[in-house]
Amino acid sequence: LLISIMGRTVGALGNLIFVFCIIIFIFAVMGMQLFGKNYTDNVDRFMDKELPRWNFTDFMHSFMIVFRV
Repeated sequence: LLISIMGRTVGALGNLIFVFCIIIFIFAVMGMQLFGKNYTDNVDRFMDKELPRWNFTDFMHSFMIVFRV
């Protein structure tokens, strides 16, 4: 009984995770387009004159920022 209930919820969770990943992908690409160039153009304004650890310059970092929020 418990195994069959868990099996049915896995199918619904798969669809939910798929939609969630698409939403994160869209916001990550939007962040790259809107904010990505600001980091490289203004790198001299940062304290250590280098890019911050979390930035929108590439897809991996922008995906992780959106996921963390």
